[in-house]
Amino acid sequence: MKIQSLIRNNDRLVPVEVELSFVPGLPQIQFLGLPDQAIKESIHRIKSAIRNQGYEFPKAQQILVNLRPSHLKKTSRGL
Repeated sequence: MKIQSLIRNNDRLVPVEVELSFVPGLPQIQFLGLPDQAIKESIHRIKSAIRNQGYEFPKAQQILVNLRPSHLKKTSRGL
């Protein structure tokens, strides 16, 4: 699944692509593409949102969240 979002880079907004993939492995969420600490700490909010929508967190898969372009630091709380 791919969605479009924006991050703040200095004084302007830059478009980013957020891609979600499910891969076999331990049930966890991994962020790729230079996320800041606030984004990394959102794991609990993501798990809660999955449960609140009536879904079960995958038991034998990990969720990879790829934030592109990967060379920019992702500091926006809007992601």
